[in-house]
Amino acid sequence: MPVRPSRSSSDSSLPHPANSSSTSSYRHTSNRERETLPINAFNQLSLDRSPTQSKAPRLAPQVTHDPKYTRHKRTQVLRNTSGTPSVASTDDEDDQDERGKFGIDEEAKNWLELGDGQGWRRIGRYRNVNKRGEIKNDLTNQLPPEILIQIFRYLPGNKDLLSVLLVSRFWCLCAFSLLWYKPTLPTITQLASIVRVIHSPSRSLPYANAIRRLPLIQLGPTLTDELFTSLSVCSRLERLNISGADKLTSRALRNVIACVPNLVSLDLTGVINTDDAVLVVVGETCKKLQAINLSNCKLVGDEGVLALAKGSRVLRRIKFDKCHRITQKSLIPLIRAFPLVLEYDLQDIISLSSSVLHNVFLHAPHLRELRVNGCVSLDENCIPNLLDLCEMQDDGIAKASEAVGIKIDPAEGITMLRPVTTTFEYLRMVDMTGCTELGDKAVDNLVTNAPKLRQLTLSKCPALTDKSLESIGKLGKHLHNLHLGHVGLITDNGVINLARSCTRLRYLDLACCALLTDACVAEIGENMPKLKRFGLVKVTNITDDAIYSLVRRHTSLERVHLSYCDQLSVKAVAYLLNKLPHIKHLSLTGVSSFKVPELQEFCRPPPDFFNDHQRAAFCVFSGSRVIDLRDYLNNHYLPYMEVDTSEDSGHDGAASSTSSLTIPRAAPTPEHSFTSNSAPQYSNLVYRPSLSNLNGA
Repeated sequence: MPVRPSRSSSDSSLPHPANSSSTSSYRHTSNRERETLPINAFNQLSLDRSPTQSKAPRLAPQVTHDPKYTRHKRTQVLRNTSGTPSVASTDDEDDQDERGKFGIDEEAKNWLELGDGQGWRRIGRYRNVNKRGEIKNDLTNQLPPEILIQIFRYLPGNKDLLSVLLVSRFWCLCAFSLLWYKPTLPTITQLASIVRVIHSPSRSLPYANAIRRLPLIQLGPTLTDELFTSLSVCSRLERLNISGADKLTSRALRNVIACVPNLVSLDLTGVINTDDAVLVVVGETCKKLQAINLSNCKLVGDEGVLALAKGSRVLRRIKFDKCHRITQKSLIPLIRAFPLVLEYDLQDIISLSSSVLHNVFLHAPHLRELRVNGCVSLDENCIPNLLDLCEMQDDGIAKASEAVGIKIDPAEGITMLRPVTTTFEYLRMVDMTGCTELGDKAVDNLVTNAPKLRQLTLSKCPALTDKSLESIGKLGKHLHNLHLGHVGLITDNGVINLARSCTRLRYLDLACCALLTDACVAEIGENMPKLKRFGLVKVTNITDDAIYSLVRRHTSLERVHLSYCDQLSVKAVAYLLNKLPHIKHLSLTGVSSFKVPELQEFCRPPPDFFNDHQRAAFCVFSGSRVIDLRDYLNNHYLPYMEVDTSEDSGHDGAASSTSSLTIPRAAPTPEHSFTSNSAPQYSNLVYRPSLSNLNGA
């Protein structure tokens, strides 16, 4: 917010707050006492807020390229799902509300720049106010500041908050910190404007102290050391996100982080100059740090992680994605130092050994999310059976630990090798994609330890068999999402048992499971009424019967992936589209019956990075294009189909009349393609009279 030089303390009639050297703190005061209370006391009131107030609505200044004035934008009311902040959280994203964008800034500017007494003559025309800009005999003047601030948080728009700012100095001090809580900085020019305001020697309010969150993710590639270092005056900063700031040096990072001891969340994703020295400063300064994201910071090694483990004790979310220099030397002490961690993201750490994951299950009983995808060194011994481990004697525990490469520390003894719990009650999500050495034993132990898993990803784990599916079936109603793509050894028997056990699945991916047939798809359609997303990419054995069985009973599917299932006909797909009223996405890439210009007209354009071969095979329908395809098939094919009521049809007659259709002749193409008297141009759109051969020619 633009400011003008401070007035003298005797200028009590001014509508804007003046700087004061007083440092008195707030206490409960009467209305009369508040009139003589120094302004700085209200500054303390407005700014010295506890971290729990981050649950309230946020207001952010949006600074234009012109430093003479500031625009403001109201952020959305946040839904706080967890008391622990997440560096990947999207709750803090700004909404697109444009209310108050025009006609408000100049009013606020004129208010602050009015001369002595001029503003009050203007206000006096509208309502009766005293010299402090407060309405006489008004109940609002008797409310404590805490209540006023809480009320201001529920104002519906930025325009209303700015109106509140202009009521009085007291109201201004209660509301201005809400505006500056989280600045919206989409361009580097606006960041420069903010820097000029917070460094202005004549500022009337402590703007820098009001800033608690700095999401600079949009400015990452353009952020320089000079601008970033200027933000060190924001000493009460709680969240800092500078993802992608590859131009920042290690020195600049250290200088700023050393000035923000209240930091709770730090996201350095892609800041390539982040090294061990930066983490040493983080460990020494940020004692309240709860979430740290160091994804793609490839200069970070064991020294920095050990410093982090030594300095902080309240970390809840740790992300070391693709930090290749980190080894078990630092990860094991880190895991033991933070028993309250909720999330571990250790993706693509090639050197991650089974001993690290073994320690996670020994010392992180509150864990909710675990990602170790791409860690090819993990084997079937990486996950212990906690119940068995608790019942073992010291010799058995020592032997089990040595099997995964954990040596007993003489100073700690066997204590650190015993699990602190037998059940991971809070673990909901595990991603082990690409763990090529993972075996059935590890999956069984995982399910035993975490009986309430909701999302499990085991894609590209080729060693898994039907035994793993049998273990996964123990999760029952708790399991919602299951990814089994490229697990080539699973068969119909395993999937059938899974379908009968986990009946509340919402997402199931069976891509590239070449041994599966129509039988397991029929069982899935029979037992999974809540299924919304289903993937059968490159399951080449499935036929039209699988499609009929899939949607015969339940119609909740919204996204279906059938690419490279070349035995499917246009008729089966038309039946599927008519049975699924909520379908939003259908992929048929590589299905020969859809490789015709008539139907290709409805598919969306291929991505720009596809090569010529991929573009030729691409066939994906999404959004309104799915509806257009269904309408086209209904208008140009179904009128020419005859209902087959025979009992020996390829599927049950309980389905709709469009499910058993015999096509005696070819359906004409759209009128814009050729006239109704001409012959069809594309032979693979001609249906056969026999139900036993419904595939396109």
